[in-house]
Amino acid sequence: MSRREWARKLMHRAPDSPRYGTPEWEALPDGPEKVAAVVRAAECWFLDGEQAPVRLHREINDLRAAYLAGESDGFHARREAWRNGWSRPELLAAEIEAEWREWVGGVA
Repeated sequence: MSRREWARKLMHRAPDSPRYGTPEWEALPDGPEKVAAVVRAAECWFLDGEQAPVRLHREINDLRAAYLAGESDGFHARREAWRNGWSRPELLAAEIEAEWREWVGGVA
């Protein structure tokens, strides 16, 4: 019998046992209900640990997708600003003039 099957059988003996660690659980006398609550908690902790790598991988992929979407949006905004600068020569000329003045130390 596997761990999971054993735990399932034990938990089915006391399906209405209170949550482990609650005052209701502490008030129970030692017996199947109290043990079932402990086993249920242990199974939850075990399964949560089993699923942690899957959840972490999913969260990383979601964060990466959000980051790339933001990067993509930023790229498109910069590209459009650059294109708009080229379509308006007076803006481009002013930008080149400002960069030249900064490069030569403000001397014209």
